[in-house]
Amino acid sequence: MTYRESRAVTALLSGKSQYQALRAAGFSHDLAEHPQWIITDEMKAEVERLQAILVNNTLQAGLIDAVEIHEYLTDAIRADWADIENDDGTFKPMSEW
Repeated sequence: MTYRESRAVTALLSGKSQYQALRAAGFSHDLAEHPQWIITDEMKAEVERLQAILVNNTLQAGLIDAVEIHEYLTDAIRADWADIENDDGTFKPMSEW
């Protein structure tokens, strides 16, 4: 893949239209108006591969957040009242439960 093709792939991943991605990569207006002349199967495959990686990373980041929320709620539900309340009726910080 050429440098300009790589730049076009990056622009496509950022959400630009085919025309915008090709123009951002340095292709002329006339060529960008006919993406079928420029966008190769290799470029399409690279976009799909990188999109899959982005989706996977996004899901993993979401799962980490879900695990943290689950742990927080589990601690709150299972907490013994005596462990979370001070003698004067105020609540202890969660880190002390």
